[in-house]
Amino acid sequence: MKSHLSLATVAFLFLIASVDHLRADDPDKSAKEAIAAVGKRWDLAGQKRDVAALKEIMADDFLSIESDGSTKNKTQFIESVTRSNLTYQPGNAKSQEIRVYGTTGVYTGRIEINATLDGKKVKYTVRVLAVYVLKDGQWRVTAVSATPIR
Repeated sequence: MKSHLSLATVAFLFLIASVDHLRADDPDKSAKEAIAAVGKRWDLAGQKRDVAALKEIMADDFLSIESDGSTKNKTQFIESVTRSNLTYQPGNAKSQEIRVYGTTGVYTGRIEINATLDGKKVKYTVRVLAVYVLKDGQWRVTAVSATPIR
């Protein structure tokens, strides 16, 4: 088993640091705030390695597209989070945007990540795309992809 997390896994743990940029007259403001709240719950669940919370936040058909083109399903993704030797500080998210199309939400952002993995300091900058779906009254993440910025 690899001892490191993929960029998509690490990056997704930092999604949606703030929604301060939302306009009061935005017709999708409520949905965007709800998606942002899920992102904040995700971050906390990842930090605590809270499997129950991660399972609740992720759609059953969750898919992570890794930077090398491989994929992880929900179970594999959660395993990579909970078995990791990663510790991280709050990420610096920039150029964040949430778009809402009915029962689908799309998050895009640029995230700078500072972490410690297996005792070594690591730094990543990635662009992230995450797709959320509203099902049974709850927003859940269904897909995520992170591309390293080199």
